[in-house]
Amino acid sequence: MRHRMASRKLLFPEDFQLPSRPPAAKSSSKEPQTAYDAWLASRELAGQPGHFLVPGAPRPLTLENARLALFITQTCTYDFVCFTAP
Repeated sequence: MRHRMASRKLLFPEDFQLPSRPPAAKSSSKEPQTAYDAWLASRELAGQPGHFLVPGAPRPLTLENARLALFITQTCTYDFVCFTAP
């Protein structure tokens, strides 16, 4: 009985297959070069290029804004950690 279970575990990777995914479409917007570019892009109103949210207005929770927030976090984390440590 033990031998059969062990052989079944060894066959598991052959049984398991991930479904194929279509290639991810590239975003039409260009990648920000600096944290300021990402911040400014996150303030832009959707569908209205050149128009920005007023100060204090909450940003909408969108996939694009989440991507920009991740870019800012990755860009600024090193500076934050290095310059705030005692």
